[in-house]
Amino acid sequence: MPKSTPADTLAWHIHARSLRYFDAIRRCDSIREAARQLHVAASAVNRQLLKLEAEVGTPLFERLASGLALTAAGEVFARHVIGVM
Repeated sequence: MPKSTPADTLAWHIHARSLRYFDAIRRCDSIREAARQLHVAASAVNRQLLKLEAEVGTPLFERLASGLALTAAGEVFARHVIGVM
């Protein structure tokens, strides 16, 4: 098994953070509330979500006036995140 490099470790932490943020947003239906519960800025949570959606290649949440709702792709991704976490 190859040794992990610092870049691999960094990528894992970024991925883990994205999953944690995604899960918080999913549970709260709100970036702002997720950020409050995670004790980070809402802009940081939003950046991670946008980055994750770019990596996945599709929106994971529908942005509504009343908050956020998972898209069909978001539902599938949520099942993955729940299983991983």
